[in-house]
Amino acid sequence: MPLGIKMINFVPKIVSLKDRTIETERTVDEDGNVTITQGTSEQYSLPLRAAYFLLVGWWASGVWMFFAWVASITIVGLPLAVWMYDRLPFVVSLYNY
Repeated sequence: MPLGIKMINFVPKIVSLKDRTIETERTVDEDGNVTITQGTSEQYSLPLRAAYFLLVGWWASGVWMFFAWVASITIVGLPLAVWMYDRLPFVVSLYNY
């Protein structure tokens, strides 16, 4: 199961070749020292994400992927399908990509 979740979390990179969002924060203290920190977006707590996956995420992701696949059948629906595949990790386990 961990390997499956890891594979689902890579779907946005495979579909759109988009890397994870890196947030950069710059702070200046009273002495003039500049500190730059980089990190990924905030994640929900692991117990909350696990409970969501067990109660909602596993079946909601199947429905979400089905509709993304249906949207990808037509050229007009491709942008919607890419957007849906990009949001798949959040639908599965509240994982912010």
